[in-house]
Amino acid sequence: MKSSNKLKYRKILFLHQQGVVLIPILNSLFNSNISNYILSKKFCIKDLSSQTTINDGYINTALRVLRSCNLLEYFNNNTEIKSKYKAKKELIILFNYKNKINLLTKLIPYHINFDSLTQKQFEEYSEILNSCYDFIRNIKEQKIFSDRMYHRFAGIIIAPILTNLKFYNYLHYNNKEDFSIKNLNNQLSNSIETFFLLSKIINLNNENYSITNKGFYYFKCAPAYGVTCSYLKMFNRINELFFKNCNFIWEKDDANHEMHVNRTMNVWGSGHAHKTYFKYIDQIILNIFNQKIEKQPKGIIDIGCGDGAFLEHVYNIIMDRTNRSKYLDTFPLYIIGVDINIAARKLTRRRLNKANISNIVINGNISNPYEINKELNNNFNFHLNDFLNTRTFLDHNRIYEEPKELRKVNIDTSGSFCYKGKFIDKKYLINNLIEHLSNWKKYVEKHGLIILELHTIDPYLTMINRGKTLACAYDTTHGFSDQYLVEYDFYIYCCKKAGLKLKDNFLFPNEKIPTVSVGYFK
Repeated sequence: MKSSNKLKYRKILFLHQQGVVLIPILNSLFNSNISNYILSKKFCIKDLSSQTTINDGYINTALRVLRSCNLLEYFNNNTEIKSKYKAKKELIILFNYKNKINLLTKLIPYHINFDSLTQKQFEEYSEILNSCYDFIRNIKEQKIFSDRMYHRFAGIIIAPILTNLKFYNYLHYNNKEDFSIKNLNNQLSNSIETFFLLSKIINLNNENYSITNKGFYYFKCAPAYGVTCSYLKMFNRINELFFKNCNFIWEKDDANHEMHVNRTMNVWGSGHAHKTYFKYIDQIILNIFNQKIEKQPKGIIDIGCGDGAFLEHVYNIIMDRTNRSKYLDTFPLYIIGVDINIAARKLTRRRLNKANISNIVINGNISNPYEINKELNNNFNFHLNDFLNTRTFLDHNRIYEEPKELRKVNIDTSGSFCYKGKFIDKKYLINNLIEHLSNWKKYVEKHGLIILELHTIDPYLTMINRGKTLACAYDTTHGFSDQYLVEYDFYIYCCKKAGLKLKDNFLFPNEKIPTVSVGYFK
């Protein structure tokens, strides 16, 4: 496939994910008591709170999303709550289609329960899909909206369907002439295939389907939608998030599953994404485990181990490409996974056991290194400092605590932050991050810390680089679930303030809009 086509398809994939987060936001705001305020005049968050009860932290995040999508003008007065916004023309036009936007959001409950629908629900799902098909075809043919808005509309349909087909193993193909959706309700399969034809994901030739180059790309990259789509449970309750009791973000059901996210799907999607960055971590691993054996760590401990893919990867790197394998009798290699989520711990054990990798997997919270160290010491006679510490996309997911001290800092962030719906002032978030990193310093001084981290960028950068970054989608899913993405420069500043010295680093996709970093600190 030509690189130019890959870039084009990836741009659409990113816009699809913008649609997954944007369409539910628009539906909620357009059908709320604050819609007239948002659409008719300059306003600030304080104005909105005077009209109705809002969770200002999540509303602040939502407005940042609209800025990233070039739907709001922003007038900064250095105080987020009082900064002004004004609707752009496209947002006002979108309001005229609020019934169609509402129709698209009616798909979400069926997307969420894709693998457990009743016959009646399959029929309802198909009927809504068919109605959405008519709308999407109409705006495509009549060019009612920009191409980017068209792809956002299509995204709320395509992204969850591709994710579910791949995640639940309904999608079958060996080559471009061999495509089928197997073991799925026939009516729903037909509706999906019709939409795939409209989107040029498949072609129909002599009553047989074939996969287009575009379709082959999306089938292969379907897990890339996984993280964003894993939060559909949250978007299905977005009215609660904005205007009601939003504590479901922190609640679990009777089976101990989180109420706002499909964690297994999230781990699956993020695991695929992580593989892109592993090769940049490899060189750091090789340098450490090719030292003199006396200088090497006892092993690796991965905080937030997810599905165990990273631990399996680094184990194989060490065993295949370093001198450590020669000394296992006297210097055994210990592989330890830590995760707060029981589903993730189960996946890690299963993966490592299947690969015949001896492992220790324990419960632990990134916000509390003291307790992790205590658990290792009491039960295994280990100390955190004896290991190379690693974590992948986790520091932003710490549980917020009000900082004990408010230091003066010389840096600002464009991020929006909240905890259980309440707005967090930036100066508090800055100091919270510094204190969080400081808590880890004494546990990583000996062998260091590798952090693979996700970052935000300024909404203006997101807007002018649309189709080149996933910042909009990830800012939304993480902002609505009390996670704290900050810019790379901001993050490095806080690391330095915490006493962590950067020894090596890589940035993705580039230095101008870095949304992912690999850093080795000591």
